[in-house]
Amino acid sequence: MMIKYVLLVPFFLCFHLLSGQEAADAWMKAQLGQITWEGAYKGVLADYHPVMLILASDQDQIAGYLIHDGDGRKHRLIGDWSKNGQFVLQERDDYDRLTGYMTGSLTNDQVQMKWMSADQSRLFDVKAFPERLIKIKNFKPSAEWIEIAGTPAMYISVQKMDYGIVSGMANLSGRYIRFDGTCLDGTCSMWNAAIQTADGKILNLLMRQKDHTYYKATLDGVEYKAEIKFVTPLALRQFDNSTGYLDFVYPQFDSKVYNEWLGQRIDSLWNQGINHLKQFQCLRISDQARVSYIRLDRNHR
Repeated sequence: MMIKYVLLVPFFLCFHLLSGQEAADAWMKAQLGQITWEGAYKGVLADYHPVMLILASDQDQIAGYLIHDGDGRKHRLIGDWSKNGQFVLQERDDYDRLTGYMTGSLTNDQVQMKWMSADQSRLFDVKAFPERLIKIKNFKPSAEWIEIAGTPAMYISVQKMDYGIVSGMANLSGRYIRFDGTCLDGTCSMWNAAIQTADGKILNLLMRQKDHTYYKATLDGVEYKAEIKFVTPLALRQFDNSTGYLDFVYPQFDSKVYNEWLGQRIDSLWNQGINHLKQFQCLRISDQARVSYIRLDRNHR
């Protein structure tokens, strides 16, 4: 697979003005000379794992941290710029053991990198955005109904989960199409999806939430305003053991009748799923069974 990078010559860093909040700590400053640029970024590793990047540079060297949101685990990053404008970093743990390598490129509004394990057995993408571009800070799982302006308009129902997954339905001229996507910033205020039309064409959708009322949508490179028409929180039931996991995701409405009706159906399916996993565990089946999440929303009845 060919990897495309945005070229960035080292002196271009001079145009990345220091942010209002200092990102470099004492360890980072000790690795560098006069810091000319620093920044904090939020994004995802391997599409689903929220991470934070803190980076600083003196135009020759780069130092910083890769922090995993889930457990707060921090890895030190140190490296330099290559001649073609990419940076090459070593990743080390608290005991200064080499844990991986990172290569990538930087623009004004995005960091794109490849992470590779120290033994070169694993390779993942890392995408991150400056914190200043992330408008929604306190994320909660939710279902949204959105209208994307255009001719004709597109209507989508999307479920945004805190572990980096989005899924939903798109209404294109009366035809309903299911889609899956990923969060790009760890908070799901930025997410993307590929929507396949009836004639097989793939529509690439990028959503950037500006506030609690609308998104800036980019559909095949063209920008539209996307209004959030309705939002409801999502409920999540989780169970896992050594043989697999079971997640139920469903919208919460302020309706006693709805909750009772849905509760009866979910309880039955939930018990069946858990019994299924427990039976596998007792039998000690070698192949790990994976019962993926079941999504219930009013578009999937």
